[in-house]
Amino acid sequence: PYKEKVRLRSYGIPSMGSQVFLEIKKKYNGIVGKRRVDIKLSDFYNYINNNVIPTCNKQIMEEIDYCFKKYKLNPSLFIAYDRLSYYSKENSSLRITIDTNIRSRVEDLNLELGDSGFLYFKDKTYLMEVKVLGSFPLWFVNAMSSLNIYPVSFSKYGKIYEKLIKEERNV
Repeated sequence: PYKEKVRLRSYGIPSMGSQVFLEIKKKYNGIVGKRRVDIKLSDFYNYINNNVIPTCNKQIMEEIDYCFKKYKLNPSLFIAYDRLSYYSKENSSLRITIDTNIRSRVEDLNLELGDSGFLYFKDKTYLMEVKVLGSFPLWFVNAMSSLNIYPVSFSKYGKIYEKLIKEERNV
């Protein structure tokens, strides 16, 4: 019923002085909460390598630092994808993202090294994620039903990890 993860996110390929987001994402009984701080990429490396806490939101950084220490976290997987993002004009809480070219790597994990990696899907597959506070608008439910599009659970990290384990066992 409870799951949490820590991730470093950038939009585009960052340089050492670029702002990145260090996030802790928690899921409990289907409810997702996210806490994040924006820091420079160089500050993240200084934190990981030298345990120097970045200057940012102290409370959130303490939560993230607690996770790093409790679980002895280290970078393990790089994931990149091309994303289109849409917001509803009528319902500001409705957000739809469409991801394609989902790729990953387990070596050379530094964000500034670019976004190359191994493709998860070999064909032109799109992953649509829909987020909304409360219930879905009826027009949206009707549109998805008419196209035979129904919700499924899909974690990019989880699916890539499963694929890596499967490939490792077949070696």
